[in-house]
Formats: sequence, structure tokens, C-alpha cells
Amino acid sequence: MKRSFQLIGGPLPEGRNQYLLAFLLLSLFFGQAAYLVSVYSQAHDEPLHTVAGALYLQSGRFSGGTANPPFLQVLFGLPSWLGLSTYDLKGDRPPYGGRMVNVALGLLLVIVASLWSYKLFGNWGGTLTLALFAFSPSFIAHTAITTTDVGVTTLIVLAIYVYWQGHESKSILLTVLSGGIFGLAFASKFTAAALIPVAIFIELFTSRNRQATWLRVLVNLLLVSIACWIVFSSVYLFDGCFYEKRVRPDLKIPIPSFLAWMSPTQAVKGLEIKLSEMTRPGIHYYLGEYTKSGYWYYYPTIICLKTPMGTVFLALVFIYLIVSRAYIPKSYALYSMVPGLWFYFSFLTTNQAQGGIRHILPCYAFLFISLGALGKFVQRS
Repeated sequence: MKRSFQLIGGPLPEGRNQYLLAFLLLSLFFGQAAYLVSVYSQAHDEPLHTVAGALYLQSGRFSGGTANPPFLQVLFGLPSWLGLSTYDLKGDRPPYGGRMVNVALGLLLVIVASLWSYKLFGNWGGTLTLALFAFSPSFIAHTAITTTDVGVTTLIVLAIYVYWQGHESKSILLTVLSGGIFGLAFASKFTAAALIPVAIFIELFTSRNRQATWLRVLVNLLLVSIACWIVFSSVYLFDGCFYEKRVRPDLKIPIPSFLAWMSPTQAVKGLEIKLSEMTRPGIHYYLGEYTKSGYWYYYPTIICLKTPMGTVFLALVFIYLIVSRAYIPKSYALYSMVPGLWFYFSFLTTNQAQGGIRHILPCYAFLFISLGALGKFVQRS
């Protein structure tokens, strides 16, 4: 007799074949990432994240790597602090313990994204999303090193997934929980704030579909904001919250005084550094040329060069089916992702910090979820 297991809002796929295929694809993803953990040389920012996290755990104060929030750094430094993995800052040995933490985060991302695709588009949709992750060179490569990009992508996808499930089930608990996960995402990387519009569009689209009142919309957003602030500030141990701070006046994107007043001191300093990096002129290299202003077509070119041809083909087929009206997925969650992700992509394209494909991994994650609709189309056909 087939069983059906529950996971926040619905049953998992039934039958041994689905479990076996999912297990094989997850094993393929894990095996590739684990192999690269053992063969990759040390990346230039791995020592920063690992040592900053270990120092935070030892001293109880966040004093290292101010430009990056501490949550993922603490996770990366945890194996060294617990004595499970040794790491010599002066040596050439990479932080294997921190890398395996990142592999675990990558596996969590693949599982959550595939489950979301399954709930939207059925068995074939979830399997297709899982396969796209298992054969994605960018996700596999960045899962194998101790950087914050895969971790923050995991938290962003998990937060929006739980937020969507809270909407579907009208659960206040899940809505508050999503706010807490959003707080962890912001405490991992400041650029996670650029994906706030995704949650807002999900709220507006689904609320309109369900004919919810504006009061309920505002209450949901308020609950998410409060939970987000509490969790984000707790990562910094509420150090400096509700104290007046001097904000740099030379920033092109100013930090509101009220936001600085209620935020931890180290968070405000780190946000100032990131805002300064995004707006100040810097030297950028692109296809044999240097510039101080960046290139608006930098990320589109990176996508064309580094995205597997199979993924590009599926994306083009998906766009064709929608434009030709041959298949229009009935998913408010899917359409609410598009404006928010377009805002996020535009935000990265127009700022001065252009750091490679790892900065747009959240866009790839939501693309893989969206392409799960093709699995449902094939199944129906």
C-alpha cells in the first residue's frame, strides 16, 4: 500500500520509482560536490568566512569580516570551533569542514526547490527541477567552496517557499516562520534584501486571487517584518540596537536614520561598506577590457556563456509555449516570482559590484523551479 508523507502543506510524491529517481539525482549532486570539496584549492575568501565565524563563536562578538553578515560565517566556522575539522590560516589546506557545511546547505536547497516544483507542477515537474540542479555546473561548483552565495540562495528559496505555503494554508505560524528565515537570509548576505519584492508580489497576487482584505495583507507583511528584524538582530546579539548611530553622509543610497537606530551597529557598518562598493567606481574586467563603470550586459553575457545549453533550450521552449498560448501554467506563485526576480536582476545589472555568476544563483534557483512547469506540460500531453 502506497504511503503519503506530509511536509508543510501537502503530500510528497508516492511510489518507489519517484523516490528512487529522486535519491539518484540527489546522490549525483552530492557526489559531484563532495568530490570537488576534496580537489579544489583554497579560494581567496574562504579563510575570511571560516576564521570570522570561529572568532565569533569563541568571543561572542562579531568583530571580523564586517562587510559580510555573520550567520553563514558562524556555520562555516562551527566545525573548527567544535574540533571536528582543523584549519590552519597560514597553510594551504582548505577548510574542509566549512565546505561540507556548504554542501549540506546545497542539498537543502535542491530538496526544497524540488518539493516546491512538485507541489506546483506534479511529479514530473519536481523531477525536472531536481535534474536541472543535479546537472548545473554553477551550483555544483559553488556548493563545494566556503562562500555565502549558495547558503543565502538556500535561505531565500526556503523563506519564500514557507511564505507561499503560509498563504496557501492561511497559517499565521508559517507566515511568521518565513519572516524568521528571511532574517537569517539577511544575516547571511545583505543583497538578500533585493528579493523582498518577490514576497510582496506573492502577497499581492495570491491575495487578489483569494480576495483577501488589505488589512490581512498589511498584517502578514507586518508579521514577516517583525519576525525578520528579531531574528536578524539576534544573530548580532542585539548589539547596538536602539542606539543613535552616525550614518555616512556620502552614500548615494542613504540608510534611513530610523533603520540605523533600530539595527545592530556592526550590521549598519557592513551595510555602509556594501552600499559604498555598489555605487563607487571600481576597476572591472570583461572580455579583455577594463572599465570603472561596469557593463550593463555583463550578467546577460555570463548567463549565455555559463548556462548549459540544455537549460537554455528548456527556457526558450517554456517562453515559446507561454507566448504562443500553447500552455499557460495556472500558478499565481509562478507569475508572482517574475516581477521580483526581474527587479533583483536589474538591481545587480545596474550596480558597480559585478562579481560573477555566483551573484545571480537565486535567479537560477527560481528559474529551475519555474521550468518544472514543462514537466506538467509533458505529462498532460
